[in-house]
Amino acid sequence: MNIKLHFDQIRHSPWLDQFLEKRLERLEKFLRPDDRVHLNVKGHGQHFESHLCVQHISKKFDFTAQGENLFESFSKVLNAALRALSEERKNWVRTKKLK
Repeated sequence: MNIKLHFDQIRHSPWLDQFLEKRLERLEKFLRPDDRVHLNVKGHGQHFESHLCVQHISKKFDFTAQGENLFESFSKVLNAALRALSEERKNWVRTKKLK
């Protein structure tokens, strides 16, 4: 899994990069090594937005969430991605069993 982080109007540090990458590793069980994950985090005063794009097999997933802080918006977007990728895996397994 290839992870890219992008920050817009947010100061970040190596610690924050490592924290986000570590949390994004939870997606690995649903992805192949060559799948891409791109996280864009924006800050606007007291408003934060996280946008997560996952390029998986031949399908692209986009998730966006907002929060009062970076961690809230990031947690929401990550949870949405985990739910969607889990459901995608279940559908794929069901389809394979029917064939």
